[in-house]
Amino acid sequence: MSVRQDPVYRCRSCGQELETCGVPCPRGDGIVEALYARKRFRRFATLRSQAPGIWRYRRVLPPVENAISLDEGWTPLHESRAINQRIGCSLFFKDEGRNPSGSFKDRAAALMVSVAVAQGRSTVVLTSSGNAAGSVAMYAAAAGIECVVFMSEGAPREKVVHTRSFGARVVQPRSTSGRLLRAAARQAADEHGWAVLSTTAQENPLAVEGFKTIAYEIAEQGLPDVVATPVGAGTLLLGLRKGFAELLQWGLIERMPRLLGVQPEGCNPVVRAFRRNARTVEPVTSVETIATGVMLEDPGLDGAETLRAVRETRGAMLDVPDEEIIDAMRLLARQEGIFAEPSGALSVAGVIVARERGILDSGDRVVALITGSGFKDIANVEKSLLVSS
Repeated sequence: MSVRQDPVYRCRSCGQELETCGVPCPRGDGIVEALYARKRFRRFATLRSQAPGIWRYRRVLPPVENAISLDEGWTPLHESRAINQRIGCSLFFKDEGRNPSGSFKDRAAALMVSVAVAQGRSTVVLTSSGNAAGSVAMYAAAAGIECVVFMSEGAPREKVVHTRSFGARVVQPRSTSGRLLRAAARQAADEHGWAVLSTTAQENPLAVEGFKTIAYEIAEQGLPDVVATPVGAGTLLLGLRKGFAELLQWGLIERMPRLLGVQPEGCNPVVRAFRRNARTVEPVTSVETIATGVMLEDPGLDGAETLRAVRETRGAMLDVPDEEIIDAMRLLARQEGIFAEPSGALSVAGVIVARERGILDSGDRVVALITGSGFKDIANVEKSLLVSS
């Protein structure tokens, strides 16, 4: 009789179980999820380990014998000094810009690269607009393996330089289409036997597993009523839902925070679907926003799952114009002492708008995720915060 392994990898749509982690559903009709057959934990101390980085939660992560860490995670939770007075809410900032590469993507990269090494891969390849590229390249360098990144020509120069600094090979085709870039990366992987990494749940379920550690940390630091997060494909939001759902299942929290997803007006396919009360997300035909880190015309299955997650938590999706994002960046820098890139400040812009629209109440305790440091997009920060001053 076979022994059930923990976790089990199962497609949320068709129910098919996979024997390995880090691969999408072969039918392509759903997102693979890691399911843990765990009993209730009495307290967080029984959940944690002494391992560094995200591996402090290794008891509820896919098993890896030699985990790679650069002390990612356990980012600070700052109480607002000024913006809370403006909006009349108890507001906190989870500053993911403090991660080693300056982005929340390090949580997924640490797990994905560790698994790739455990599987005997010597090269990883991915498609990225910038933050995931630098993060995976950094962990690949730490692991002693090669990294190839397909990036669009419009990627911020700082992010290209950052990625190349770790010895990664950056390929920038003329096409700016994310779909075509992903196809090119997968073709190269098939030809050379490389491991395909992705920070979207549809393509790599390990991304959700890495991002869920943010929910674990927030719960330990003080469970809020609402968590606001930038949304591109929506994988980060899916990670938050999974983390809080697991903690609820194991008896470590008593309620699920509401999830507030925020997109820029210039690239808002998930918001459009939310307003139509739709279950699927239609791609947008053109994108234009200062928040380049969330510029994704087609969120795919991640977008549909994001809609479900927001509704399940009684949350909301909203969009904000670039002017509001710039204002949030300025407020964070000058009144809160937090240097955020445009995509990173998107959640704060959304919180301000949500309070104005009555989506948030005055008594709500709100955590806004600052997903990336301003050093990741200096050109846009300079243009927005200094020239417009």
